Amino acid sequence: MKRAAATLAVFAAVCAFAAPPVCDAPFRLPPSARLSERNAGGWQGTGEIARPIAAAELAIGAAARAAGWRHVHTIRLSRGSGLETWRRGSEELTLMLRKVSPDCTEFSFGVSKIRKGGDGR
Repeated sequence: MKRAAATLAVFAAVCAFAAPPVCDAPFRLPPSARLSERNAGGWQGTGEIARPIAAAELAIGAAARAAGWRHVHTIRLSRGSGLETWRRGSEELTLMLRKVSPDCTEFSFGVSKIRKGGDGR
């Protein structure tokens, strides 16, 4: 029994490390998120997360922080949508969140290099 449990634990660990990321996002997307398009409408990726916008902001923010991104700024565009900027080293992540329905939020993201001086100019 102990051997079977140890084998299962090793198998689970190998699968966890060998599993590919959910998509080409700059961080591992939360389980309830799915990437629907790449390079869509000027964004590097677009998708949906099956959560209300407030919960989606928290889940995506936690995933970005776990990948080393630091939140810089949030701009509320309207009730139910906004833009966020994040930084990691010499990269800047722009993230847009938009309420689609009470339980669904659309997200779009793009990553760019920060030019010398750090202000993007």
